[in-house]
Amino acid sequence: PPKEAGFSRVACAVAAWRETLEILNIRPARPEKRSLGLSIEWCGLLCLPVLALMALPQDKVVKGLLQLSRACAGQLTVDEYRKLLGLLNFIRHAENLPHDTMAVTNEPLRANQEASRGSSTLVEATNRRRKDWGTWRHRLIRAHGAPCTAVLPFAKAQPVRTGDRRLV
Repeated sequence: PPKEAGFSRVACAVAAWRETLEILNIRPARPEKRSLGLSIEWCGLLCLPVLALMALPQDKVVKGLLQLSRACAGQLTVDEYRKLLGLLNFIRHAENLPHDTMAVTNEPLRANQEASRGSSTLVEATNRRRKDWGTWRHRLIRAHGAPCTAVLPFAKAQPVRTGDRRLV
């Protein structure tokens, strides 16, 4: 609706965003998590489109640190551990770490490990895992975000020739 009809730009933007979410069949955040401005919380991440960044909200960082501490104490169930792994995978992408960085971290979910005994089974806190979780704790404290380009393929741009000019 035009501004002359008594609608502000913010109201129009909110209405357009809501309609976009409905078209894409994406459920918006709960009312207490919603905010207006240049950032959008989506899938648990804070999207800063003006800066082309995705960041972890502070509450996610704190929750992740708490879950890692609980894992070190042997108090985390397999179900809770799976949720923690989603957060740790974001950090892996944010820091552009290789897939095998998750080798020790994924142990509890392998065949014949805790996950095979059910989702309420406690994840064992071995010395090897505690050391790995300590490393993840430092990464979580240090890596709160990633450029949106981190998800793009890492392909080298091929030069394109146009006449006598060479473009890259």
